[in-house]
Amino acid sequence: MNDINAKKIRGELVELYITPAVFNGMMEKILEIERMKQPEKDVANAIRGEFVNDKMRLQFTVPIKPEKAAPGGPQKLFLNMGVDFDIEIADGEIRKLEVSDVKLGERAAPLLAGFIINFFVDAALKKNQEELRAGRSNLSAIKLLKRENDRLHVIIDGKLMREAEEEEK
Repeated sequence: MNDINAKKIRGELVELYITPAVFNGMMEKILEIERMKQPEKDVANAIRGEFVNDKMRLQFTVPIKPEKAAPGGPQKLFLNMGVDFDIEIADGEIRKLEVSDVKLGERAAPLLAGFIINFFVDAALKKNQEELRAGRSNLSAIKLLKRENDRLHVIIDGKLMREAEEEEK
């Protein structure tokens, strides 16, 4: 991650071929940083990635707020969710985003969950297209994000990534 930050500071392109193991290590570090920056916020406890057949799978463990717990029941609850999908981003444009399976715990999610997820996928695709038409996408720094065999191929424009972070501040 130090090499990525150095290239971002210099405004260079960052090209990575990421295995699921490397992705998982990077996510662990990012979650750790987010928990330190915002301890009051419910940050995912874990995010894990893997490849399943021709899809990518992300599995999340997210804490559920104590006020959502049933009275007299356990006060520390977690939601375990898995999503199988296919994604491709090129030059800040989401070219493909298809969700093929959603699981809660080890079971298939209720049909309604699929509708909700597809609603958000459609909204993300529309928002991305609107941003591109306006001349600036939140994903502009991503020159490529695509699965290639057993790796995720990612190219990030360090200059655009740095500018986006500066705009957030």
